[in-house]
Amino acid sequence: WYHRAVYSSKHVGKAQQWNFEMQPQSIDGGIVYSSGKELYYLDLRTRQIGKLLATPDSETAPCVLPNGCVLFQSDRNRTDKMSNVYVYNPATSEIYPYLEGFSDSAHPSVDANGTNVVFQSKQNGVWQVFLNKDLKPIAEGECPVINAAGTMVAYVKSYRLFIYDVQTGSIS
Repeated sequence: WYHRAVYSSKHVGKAQQWNFEMQPQSIDGGIVYSSGKELYYLDLRTRQIGKLLATPDSETAPCVLPNGCVLFQSDRNRTDKMSNVYVYNPATSEIYPYLEGFSDSAHPSVDANGTNVVFQSKQNGVWQVFLNKDLKPIAEGECPVINAAGTMVAYVKSYRLFIYDVQTGSIS
């Protein structure tokens, strides 16, 4: 995150103290992360941290959509210890479910264009990985992550890593 600099010195027999400032390199974008019941945003350009959301519920696994909204999993309004995927709009402070009436969904991930979203949901006692709101199940598994191009989904099943090719439907 810092500009590279090289310094040299030729002082024979003299101790010299070096004082210099490290100058941060500008980086566009940011990182959204969770800490228990709060969501934070780290602005990579300014290195400033801002609290996005604080609730009495557990808010985890955030990811940012291209429109600036944040997908995250939460146990909000649940007494059964299950979670659902929600959308938070920082511009309006509105929070709403990503999927209505879909039980126990979690771990959202989105591609760079916001075209493809993957998440996991427990259906009939088995964790399934779903692609987008059309609820297309792509595999049994957990903790899905989609690549930036939206072409590959990595997920875990029985402690093994699998890769799903979105275009061909093949799993390796």
